[in-house]
Amino acid sequence: MTSTAATTGTAALRVKLTAVGHGDSVILHWKPVLESPATILIDGGPKAGATAIATALRDLQATKIDLAVLSHCDADHVDGLVEYASSADRLPIERLWGPCVRAFRRHDWLFPPRIARGLEMTDRLEELLKRETTISYPVEGAQWSSPDGDLVVRVLSPAGRLAHLIHRIAGIRGRAWYKRLESHRDWLSTPLSMSGQNLPWPPPTTIRFYGSLCQVSAARKSPPHSTAA
Repeated sequence: MTSTAATTGTAALRVKLTAVGHGDSVILHWKPVLESPATILIDGGPKAGATAIATALRDLQATKIDLAVLSHCDADHVDGLVEYASSADRLPIERLWGPCVRAFRRHDWLFPPRIARGLEMTDRLEELLKRETTISYPVEGAQWSSPDGDLVVRVLSPAGRLAHLIHRIAGIRGRAWYKRLESHRDWLSTPLSMSGQNLPWPPPTTIRFYGSLCQVSAARKSPPHSTAA
């Protein structure tokens, strides 16, 4: 396990690269002087990674996971999260970011068995957490902020212009920003006219897809410390 720390004078950020074996798992622990700490867990490694995650969280004296992120559905990223979420003594998880499984399901025939299994494990993770955790499928530009507002996690991928595609193929009722044209390229670049007004591209700073849990909000005027997921 590798750990590093940075201090700003008003807060400290610890980063743990958890020794999960094959795959990845990273824990960010943000501890302001005057506000409550925040913990971000990114991926879980393979199944055995759950033990290392639990040990790292105890070492950080974390009391909850503010944000868990599943970057993609491969076994060496999702299995450890599923195993940790199954544990009776795990910490509460407030929010989960992950791939939109329903979008992948629509095109199962495109993917090898390895991906199909990963989708099943991601479904399992959501099932384990759905009663207590806000689950969302963010796209480029979405962000999460710590309670003090000075640590921001921003999504770099998938591209924000594909959000409408995710909503359409996943069957999620939401606000459509772009119309489907015969040309896929045009579909990604042509604004939809709503009530006689063309929506701008790039979209406005604040976007809310009401049929899902994805929300993009305006940034603070003073640049906070930030990281990317």
